Amino acid sequence: SDGLYVRYLGPSEFRPIRGTYHFSFYGDKQHDAYVDAELSGPMVEITKEEMDFLRAEAHYRNGDNAGALAFINATRTINGQLPAITSGGPTGTGCVPMRDDGSCGDLWDALKYEKRLEVYHTGLGIAFFDDRGWGDLVAGTFQHLPVPGQELEILGLPYYTFGGTWPPMVAGQVTSSQGPATIAPEALASYWAGLRARLGELEEGLLYDGAPVSRR
Repeated sequence: SDGLYVRYLGPSEFRPIRGTYHFSFYGDKQHDAYVDAELSGPMVEITKEEMDFLRAEAHYRNGDNAGALAFINATRTINGQLPAITSGGPTGTGCVPMRDDGSCGDLWDALKYEKRLEVYHTGLGIAFFDDRGWGDLVAGTFQHLPVPGQELEILGLPYYTFGGTWPPMVAGQVTSSQGPATIAPEALASYWAGLRARLGELEEGLLYDGAPVSRR
C-alpha cells in the first residue's frame, strides 16, 4: 500500500543483468503536483530536515548520541509513526531499520535510514554524497567527477579518472586503498597519445586495416 512519501509500483523494469541493487518496488509521490504541472512551479531543493540530519550526524560522530537521537526521533515518531529509537537501537517488534542480513540496525543505521527517507528527491546528489561519506557506495562507483577530457587537453594536462574497473591489459593500472581501481595518469596519457597518432594516420589515408589507401 502507499505510504506518506512513496507508493507501490510493482516489479521493476530494469534489467537484472545490470544489478538488482538498482531495483525498487516503490516510487516517490511527494512531488506529484510538480510533475503533473509539467515540472513547473515551486520545487523543494533544500529542507530543514536535511540540515537537521547534518547536525544529527555531527552529534553522532562526536559521541553525543542523545543529541543525535533528538533529531532522528523528531521525524521517526511523527512522520514514520515508529517507536522512538534509543542509543541501543530500535525498540519494539518492528525492527526498523533492518539490515540486509535480517538483524536489527543500530543508531547509525537509523540515522541513515531516516535521512534517506526525509530528503528523498529534494536535492541533486544527496544520496550519492551521503553514501560516499558513509562508505556505502557500490564497489566500482566513481568517488568524484574528474575534469572533462577536453578541458584537460586545453590545459595541457594528462587524463585521469576516478572509480570504475579497467581491463588488466592496460599498462599502469593501480589500485587505491581508499577506493576502487584507477589508472595512473601516465598510462592514460600514453594510451591517448597512441590513439591520436593512429587517428592521424587514418586521417592522412596512410593506413586502413593495415593497407595503404587513397583519400579518394
